Amino acid sequence: MKIIDWLVGRKTQPDEGGYISKCFAERYSEEEEVRLWNSDPAFHKILDPLNAGDNLKARKEAEALVRDFHDFADIYVWWAKSLLNERNYQEAKRVLHMGLSNSKQKYPLLNLMGEVEWRLGSLSEAIYWWIQGLMGQEKVQGFGGEVGAYLYLYHIAEILDLSRLAAQLRERVDFISPGKIRLSPVATNSLATLVRASDTEQIRKALQMVEKKYFATQAQADSYKQDDEIPVLIRLAQDSSAGYDARKKAIQRLAEVGDSRAIGPLMQIYNTELTLIRLDAKDAVDKIRAQGK
Repeated sequence: MKIIDWLVGRKTQPDEGGYISKCFAERYSEEEEVRLWNSDPAFHKILDPLNAGDNLKARKEAEALVRDFHDFADIYVWWAKSLLNERNYQEAKRVLHMGLSNSKQKYPLLNLMGEVEWRLGSLSEAIYWWIQGLMGQEKVQGFGGEVGAYLYLYHIAEILDLSRLAAQLRERVDFISPGKIRLSPVATNSLATLVRASDTEQIRKALQMVEKKYFATQAQADSYKQDDEIPVLIRLAQDSSAGYDARKKAIQRLAEVGDSRAIGPLMQIYNTELTLIRLDAKDAVDKIRAQGK
């Protein structure tokens, strides 16, 4: 089955032959984006009616402004949210696909696409999009600054009794947003109902792969191939509960490899940590930048 066929056709069961590979095929790349929701006064033309519940006006303003801000992901997110509020799911998907084709940032769109599929009752497709969003967020400084896919996947891992992964995802949520953001009981019950109605075998495997690739311990890291090494090392470097020596070795290895994906997370360590590890992180960033990879 071609990927596009799988994306367009709504499925209630995962594709047994290739669901895992689809989830982790990196189809989208993140570009640097310095604009924020309040970077231009014109954005209030969308946000004010959206926050007031006037979805029609918000939608019309987004459609008008997208011509001037065609590569800004938030415009498409706000537009799609107005449609999601009206349960116009297919049109929301169309807008999000448009954004994925044009915008610099992808993960906000990917995360919202997962929410649309959740509302449509397709757990496997929702998790596909949330994993795609997580992969993008893992590569940017501060994990993109939003809890995004981590929050949804945390609750699903908890429902599936994947306690270790649930705890790791919860830690990531609280690292990004220390206010302990959680889904409402209504949303959690909705997810639980959907999980109980779904075939979770492949979904469970996909979540276990998330843990393996992005939340593994150092012992596990030693057995992984080079393609998996960077996210594993980043995770260990960020793990404040790990010993200094283990974290330092992970940071030194990141400096040796010279992969630019490590720069954002290492700078996060430098900007937030108070111990000697922050200087190790900054030194590694300087070495990676010098290599220019």
